[in-house]
Amino acid sequence: MNYIKHLNTLFQKVYSDDRLNTSHISLYMAAFQFWNVSRFSPKFYVNREELCRMSKIGSNRTYQKCMNDLHKWKYLNYKPSHNPFKGSQIKMFIFAPTATPSSAQTTTATGSTLVHQAVNRYIKHDKTVTNKPKHAKAVFDFFKAKKFPEEEAAAFLLHYDQAGWLTSNGEAIQNWQAIAEHWMQVSIAAGEKRKTRKAPKFEDPLQVENQKNYGEPL
Repeated sequence: MNYIKHLNTLFQKVYSDDRLNTSHISLYMAAFQFWNVSRFSPKFYVNREELCRMSKIGSNRTYQKCMNDLHKWKYLNYKPSHNPFKGSQIKMFIFAPTATPSSAQTTTATGSTLVHQAVNRYIKHDKTVTNKPKHAKAVFDFFKAKKFPEEEAAAFLLHYDQAGWLTSNGEAIQNWQAIAEHWMQVSIAAGEKRKTRKAPKFEDPLQVENQKNYGEPL
């Protein structure tokens, strides 16, 4: 399974599907990560609590609604389990770019077989943004060159695509590579913080520092 082509086509679907909200996308990407861990198995099992934690969904009702929507809209196949010892079954549908006469001619002319330019419409052309990735592969290649996993690249891409490629101050991004490097630095810092976090020290109230001489009178 070519995950780059899959994600490229997924982002195109996300961009054009007005039914989706951030919870749908976050939940799908969490399921995608579990699919990745299972080596893209045809079917795999997930735990609701783990999916909610990864997707940052705090409500069981929101989780259930979004998962049912993704199932109904053919983003994945979801079979819930009521057995506490067995997770729910998920089957991810593989998305691949659909060739059109124009895209096929372009691919033949350029000799490119990695990325189909015709399906990279998820990034909207905006004259206010002078420097942003032309297609998803540019972002994945940039993160790969920095030795970062594709999940980080996907999260970065989804975040700023939803934000309209604007900074937190509402200004158009002028250098997406610099923003991506900052994203990586924040991710590294968060990882280091988790590693250095110490467990709280347990103090035994019955433990005393001074050794008592039991030969002394009371």
